[in-house]
Amino acid sequence: SDYWPAIAIGIQDALGSGRYAAEYIVASKRYYDFDFTAGLSWGYLGSRGGLGNMFKLFGDGFKTRESDISGGDIRTGSYFAGDEMSFFAGVEYFAPIEGLSLKAEYSGVDTTKISDFSHYERKTAFNFGINYKPTSWADLAIGFEQGDRFSVRLTLKQNLHKLKLNN
Repeated sequence: SDYWPAIAIGIQDALGSGRYAAEYIVASKRYYDFDFTAGLSWGYLGSRGGLGNMFKLFGDGFKTRESDISGGDIRTGSYFAGDEMSFFAGVEYFAPIEGLSLKAEYSGVDTTKISDFSHYERKTAFNFGINYKPTSWADLAIGFEQGDRFSVRLTLKQNLHKLKLNN
């Protein structure tokens, strides 16, 4: 609405092994050419920690996260659980150039605490990026992540419901 932010609750890797499992609560609000986002995250997305898990007030079931779950099982005992949660935030500026936006974020992910990424050096929690959408079906992006890595992304999109195949 004009005055209230959009609110979302999300669960990542709900049916997987739980290796990258995460949950988040996020609020987002557009103000003129800016889109502001802030939230709280648990699990992989909240690995930076820094905040005690507020849900532990509701019972012991929120104190620890399940681990070693085989793929395909629902991790109901892990949602929003664990000792810590993390804050994250971001801002996106929509430039006057059609399709161009600039982004900055404070990430709740700490790669040094995740075994698959522990070899990555983390110099900062801040990430920056530029996104350009030249057409409705393509996005180009470059980013500077965790103070020591550049990234490049090309995304191609297609609505498969509208796809026509010639025989």
